[in-house]
Amino acid sequence: TDLVASETTYDNSTSGIAATDVQAAIDETTGFAIIYPNGGSEGSPASVSNSNRYVEDNPFAGHRVVCVVELLLGGVWANPGWLYIGTGTSGQGTVAGQVGDDIVVQTGNGGVGGLSTSYGGLHGYTGGSVSSAPCRVLVWKMTGTTA
Repeated sequence: TDLVASETTYDNSTSGIAATDVQAAIDETTGFAIIYPNGGSEGSPASVSNSNRYVEDNPFAGHRVVCVVELLLGGVWANPGWLYIGTGTSGQGTVAGQVGDDIVVQTGNGGVGGLSTSYGGLHGYTGGSVSSAPCRVLVWKMTGTTA
């Protein structure tokens, strides 16, 4: 027998969610979005630059989320990693996460990314420190609320 999620009833008496069928329960508890900080869009991703903090709306307002920041370096979208040198301009890289109900992107004062073997970036980027690059944030909705 083939089952169709939207036609399969769901007992919500213990879950605390409103859904009454399986598909609605899946939709209510999960989600994925890509946001483009600094006024960017999928068709025209904006760059982030070093020594900046970008505060963006949570696409799943009121819910906890998991974020992964990606920069476009060497033609590849990937997490740039973070490097701490310990002197002078010591923080280099880009991170993203949830603060309250906002998504925050923070860049280091020495650059937003760079050589993958130094920063731990996933690009395989072989160039030096980068002061700005196109940015996006992958956002996964979690089942808990921010309250």
